[in-house]
Amino acid sequence: MNYKERKKGQILLITLLVLMVLAVVIVGVVIVTSRDTSQVVANQKYEQLLNVAEVELQRVIDKYGDTTIPLSDLSNDSDLDNYVTSCEVINSSSEIGYECKINDDNALGLDLDTSIRVIEDKNIEGLELYKDETMSFVLDGYDQSLDITWDQDIAMEIAITYFEDLDSDGIWDTNEPLDETRDIFDAFGVYDSLGGAANFNFVSLNGGRGTRFNISNIVDLQSVNYQTTSISLTARTRNNLSGPTLLNMIPSDPASFPFQIRSFKTSVYDPNDSETPVAEIESFISIETQLDSIFNYTIITDGNITL
Repeated sequence: MNYKERKKGQILLITLLVLMVLAVVIVGVVIVTSRDTSQVVANQKYEQLLNVAEVELQRVIDKYGDTTIPLSDLSNDSDLDNYVTSCEVINSSSEIGYECKINDDNALGLDLDTSIRVIEDKNIEGLELYKDETMSFVLDGYDQSLDITWDQDIAMEIAITYFEDLDSDGIWDTNEPLDETRDIFDAFGVYDSLGGAANFNFVSLNGGRGTRFNISNIVDLQSVNYQTTSISLTARTRNNLSGPTLLNMIPSDPASFPFQIRSFKTSVYDPNDSETPVAEIESFISIETQLDSIFNYTIITDGNITL
């Protein structure tokens, strides 16, 4: 083999290598472009489905966001019967409500599968509570044990509102005094001094990030014929929190514990699209009316208060 033949062979080999590299690059660009295009299309469709979910969620919240209105079969509701086609009853020990199919009048011109789940729930899990913020929950006569836990090194101020049931009928009458008893669980020395004797007889849980107490054993309630109405929890700490405290509450007697939250969840997808995204939106409303903390506040000071 002479020199010219070897040179031609080298040129051919280099040309093949260059063509192979170009082919790999072109195929890669096509794959990435196709993937990006699919993602853009999926994102656009998700946004469209999300808009539908928001409209249907708001339509139901506009009425049932008022927790004084009892939940009923939405398909028999004259305000919603043009949209709700059918409902299935949800009835368990911890939640009650309805799962309904929606005949949405979306502007997309698509035959979408849209549903909404509206329930009242006894579960209190992962609710956000910020520094010095108060959150209230319904008791409605519940007087058994509660396990309350959280995820940061804070003190928890706990207040229970009750009325003196003078006629023992379990119903508050205007002549029956409303009152409140409170105590502070502080495993991390947030307060310099709590003062006074133990009232709630706390039992520490979760390494100090939680407590158990029995309402019927609260000292202030021993000489009173009472009916509880609500419980309020306030997170106390000297320093700003990096984020909200996540709060959980578990009753020892779930059957007599009242429902706490009314939640709404919509789900929308396109059953005719094998690659359809699913858009879901969830919102909840506390059944107990929430008052601004300024109306239920403890004065915190580094020194003594002189009147």
